[in-house]
Amino acid sequence: MHLINFVEELHFNDSIDNDEKQSKTKKAPITSDTELLYTKIDLLEKEMIVAKEEAYKIGIQDCEINHSHEKEIIISDLRNEFAGLIKNLNQQYKESIETVFTKVSDMGVTLANNILDHEISNPDKIEEILKNQISKAYAKVVDEDELVLRLNPSSMNLFEKHNMLAEMDLSSEKLKIITDDNLRHGECMLENIIHVIDGRFTTQLMNLIKAIEISS
Repeated sequence: MHLINFVEELHFNDSIDNDEKQSKTKKAPITSDTELLYTKIDLLEKEMIVAKEEAYKIGIQDCEINHSHEKEIIISDLRNEFAGLIKNLNQQYKESIETVFTKVSDMGVTLANNILDHEISNPDKIEEILKNQISKAYAKVVDEDELVLRLNPSSMNLFEKHNMLAEMDLSSEKLKIITDDNLRHGECMLENIIHVIDGRFTTQLMNLIKAIEISS
């Protein structure tokens, strides 16, 4: 009888020890309002930390996007500024070239006129100059009907004196020769119903300058 009681007592004590061990390993359930409140606060703090981290990440991304956009604007402004600068430089270069070309052209015309005046005043050369001018004018004529040749009075005297009409093998039947005080000695104008062939020195110089300007 005593042995049975002793065994039962040991079993009871083991049960108590096991219950105490299980109670120690298991977390006690939240029972009070204070503990429940602390738990909610802890959860909120964790959620706030996560929210801050997300907000920080979003802020960094927004800053990068804004910074990239600002860089694009700056680059675009610089590109436009350089384009405008290049355009202005090209315009200045063009204007400078035109100014220089105009000055050179004016000097060339003045120099050519001085040379022509010297050549025209030379009796040995004026005859050849006049023949050359008349020949070039005739070479441009398509229809030779009713031609009018205008000459300076001095050129007319030279033309008749050397019988250039026969010398140059020009037909006199359809050619009318008249004097024109507006022409320089050595110049000529050859006209028909359709065309006017300008044999003035100034016109030829201007045509030459235009050809040089176009080709340059």
